[in-house]
Amino acid sequence: MTRKGFLGSIVALGATGWAIRTEAAQGVFKPAGKLRLKAGVFSDLHISDEKSVAIVEKALRHFRRERVDVVVCTGDVANTGLKSQLDLFEAVWDRVFPGGKGESGVPVERVFVTGNHDKGVMGQHTDASQVKNHKTFLGEPLVPAFVRTVKGYSFVCQNWIHGKEARELIRAHASELKGSKPFFYLQHSHLKGTIPNAWITDRGETTSVLKDFPNCVALTGHSHWPLVDERSLWQGAFTAVNCACLRYCMQPGGRENTRTFGVVDPKTSQMPPLDTMNDCQSAMVMCVYDDAIVFSRWDEKNALPLAADWVVPWPPNGEAAIEARAKRTPVPRFAAGAEVTVRRGKGTNRAGKSVEQVFVDFPNCRESDGSPVRAFDFEVSLETRLVDVVRPTSVKRVFSRGFYRAESKDEPTVTCAFGLEELPVAPKINDGPKRSTAAYRFVVRPCNSFGAKGPEICTAWTELTGEEA
Repeated sequence: MTRKGFLGSIVALGATGWAIRTEAAQGVFKPAGKLRLKAGVFSDLHISDEKSVAIVEKALRHFRRERVDVVVCTGDVANTGLKSQLDLFEAVWDRVFPGGKGESGVPVERVFVTGNHDKGVMGQHTDASQVKNHKTFLGEPLVPAFVRTVKGYSFVCQNWIHGKEARELIRAHASELKGSKPFFYLQHSHLKGTIPNAWITDRGETTSVLKDFPNCVALTGHSHWPLVDERSLWQGAFTAVNCACLRYCMQPGGRENTRTFGVVDPKTSQMPPLDTMNDCQSAMVMCVYDDAIVFSRWDEKNALPLAADWVVPWPPNGEAAIEARAKRTPVPRFAAGAEVTVRRGKGTNRAGKSVEQVFVDFPNCRESDGSPVRAFDFEVSLETRLVDVVRPTSVKRVFSRGFYRAESKDEPTVTCAFGLEELPVAPKINDGPKRSTAAYRFVVRPCNSFGAKGPEICTAWTELTGEEA
């Protein structure tokens, strides 16, 4: 990715605050401050074999082209904690950064913390001698916590699991860490009270410590949460960033075609969950300027920008807070002339049974289609009308099949399934011949990451003719 391409996601800094625009807008972000540090950032590599190593190599070569100063990983380099898996990483690192050097022989440092998989996962390893008792990790002494300095910037790191050691380091170095200059905190799982929707977090003790450091940027992983979700950047008393995953992302639950991680599947959905999404391979390049920190999100599988860059003004002024960004982010809009179509047929429900279903098809909602912002998911409602009363009888949310990929690699059509039994039945009538007594239609609204809904598109009303009692 070229510097021009990296900076081309269009942002504005100034008296009017901070905003993210699409490349179609115009202009290029030109920070007033000097670029001080460039880092390649990824998480959850889960190396198990040569196939998974190829994914890691692709990301590392991206970082090399970007001429990063440091590569940062927030845990789970290995899939099951085997030394052989860590050796695979060392081999690919040496191929991409021979002698630990990048372009023009410039040294590239590593700042990695361990995750739960690096320590071995119960029941998933065959050689217990290779796991859990590591004395080193990627050539470094394996200690509970440590501080690393790269180009004058401090990285305070906590190895798995949620411990007090990094908090003690922060307190011990408080006078050095405080100020306007950012420092970075690394651990595997998200910090409690920061990234929304994280399926697992720590207990909150570290959040309580970091609230006194508005110049802290916490980089975490573990959740495998899709990086296209704008809520993956959080700012409150400090800043926190979900570093996503290089191997498969988790499915945000609650949608008709996803399941909630860790929750027994009720098997009531009309649609099976999306596949394991192994092609969700995300990483970031983080550029630290005097007046901003820029996170460039990248679809490593397809070698394409994943979404608009995140820009955090520095020192923080609240403009990057989720609430502030939610107010400024436009709602997605379908292209002019977009239509909803309905078809009936056999389909497979969540229980794996072939059943009669109604399929609601509609076009995806992307910036390339003219929308001011890409839709995160869609609300699909079945509405019924009885006399002059219209009400929703079934409301579902659904993802496009490639919502987690670069926009151009998503699918052009989205489908939401309803069971045939969900359709309304015309009421009986007892005062005359057959006539129209009720109607139904399907309504689709695109939603952004913050849940705001764009204008609807809908089918025409289907009239139901009441049978005489």
